[in-house]
Amino acid sequence: MDGISASIVIPVYNSARYLEGCLASALGQTRGDIEVICVDNGSTDESPDILARMAAHDERLVVLRERRPGVSCARNTGMARARGDYLLFMDSDDTVEPTLVERSLSAAEERDAQLVIYSLDECYEEPRVSFPWPRCPHEECYASAFATRDLDFPAMFAVTPNVWRIAFKASYIKDLDLVYPEELRSSEDLVFVYRAMLPATRVTLVPEVLYHYRKDNAGSLTRNDRQAAGLVALQMIYDAFEGVHGERWFQYQFVNLLLDTFEYQMKTCATKREYTRLFEGFQQNWRQYVWDRSELVDERYRRFFGRMDSLDPMDNLFEQHQDAEHNAEFFRMWDGAHRAAAEQAVSRELEVTDELNGIKASRSWRFARAIAGIAGVFHR
Repeated sequence: MDGISASIVIPVYNSARYLEGCLASALGQTRGDIEVICVDNGSTDESPDILARMAAHDERLVVLRERRPGVSCARNTGMARARGDYLLFMDSDDTVEPTLVERSLSAAEERDAQLVIYSLDECYEEPRVSFPWPRCPHEECYASAFATRDLDFPAMFAVTPNVWRIAFKASYIKDLDLVYPEELRSSEDLVFVYRAMLPATRVTLVPEVLYHYRKDNAGSLTRNDRQAAGLVALQMIYDAFEGVHGERWFQYQFVNLLLDTFEYQMKTCATKREYTRLFEGFQQNWRQYVWDRSELVDERYRRFFGRMDSLDPMDNLFEQHQDAEHNAEFFRMWDGAHRAAAEQAVSRELEVTDELNGIKASRSWRFARAIAGIAGVFHR
């Protein structure tokens, strides 16, 4: 498409604090045949000024305006304008490696992939730490392209519902007539990712960390009530595959997607109301579906699957609390053990230093140094 290998679409809303760094990383790719499409979604801070200034210095940066609120509207506007062979997405406070496009498109071109999934890490400012997200444990998926219907493990092990860790072949997305659901204010990634992932016949994984996801502590402690968005998103995915509802591969993937989504969203609820709506939604809409296919539930989700057998939401909440306490105790023990090991290492280092200082102060050491100096003179 127009000689552009990749279009990177970035919705922008009041992102001035991080925007320049985000754009610098997107534009600083080792492949120059790209375009970066920023869609300003009604920013009221300095973001429009930053976009205008940087666009004036790099013609590959395209700036669009979208008055309708919501990240889905912004992404759809950017996709409609995109000319690249592949579509990539970023959030405006994140950054990417300079080899993102080169590495992911190299894998795509080598394997004629419809989706290229790359690894990422999660970054915090205070304290300044980062850690990689878990990689897919099935190493064979890094060696060649695969079809989702052929997997003998849940697709969620290969990709989380985050569009910014995937390079999508633009013609494949167009053939699917796939856009972001603008009626959703959350879980829109869930719909887009798995509507693309489930029917894909050529998916490949890249092991390197190419995307840096910023997650500050303040933001992680306050969440918005997602209301029933997750329920609606799952129904959208199910309805999109009406023609294969009876096929075992779809039932296997969808049963585990249901459990994965409900487990995550019920653990990260912002309000009691959200938790109750999710629990009741599962019981009313999906409980029987899952129980009729219980043999398809992956071992990873069996504990949660068993908890949801109860009709009392407090049973699941109590066991969730118990799991959290168990994890907290484990990390307290882990931290204590590592602190003790570190203190022992420091103590031993001091002992070794004292021993070395004692040796250096000895008459034998001084004599050996003198002999070594003489040998050096004759060697020259």
